[in-house]
Amino acid sequence: MQTPRSMLITSDDPASKYRISVVVREHLSNSVEVFLAKIENFDLFRSRLKTGQVYFGEPEERRACVIWSRNLREALIELNSDVPIPNKLRLISAALALNKSCEVISREGRQIRLRFGA
Repeated sequence: MQTPRSMLITSDDPASKYRISVVVREHLSNSVEVFLAKIENFDLFRSRLKTGQVYFGEPEERRACVIWSRNLREALIELNSDVPIPNKLRLISAALALNKSCEVISREGRQIRLRFGA
């Protein structure tokens, strides 16, 4: 019986303030396992990764999301499903003390860039 092949992959993005290393292990059955090996500057990484919910529609619906980044005018979120959402919604995150009406600027897969309303 052969042992699985493993490789260490490390992000090397100079613009990033943290570096993520993962171990990828390929099995003979063509399955792949991915293990998080190390996150340098983990506190910075954890502080940037927050959860929230988007609210929209009549009757009101909500979907969970991860808030990847935000500033005073915009946020980049990722929904946990491919459900279509309207162009206007409300983003709420207790962890970020955030409750804003938003407009969708762009979409790429599950990632959505939002502009905060007045």
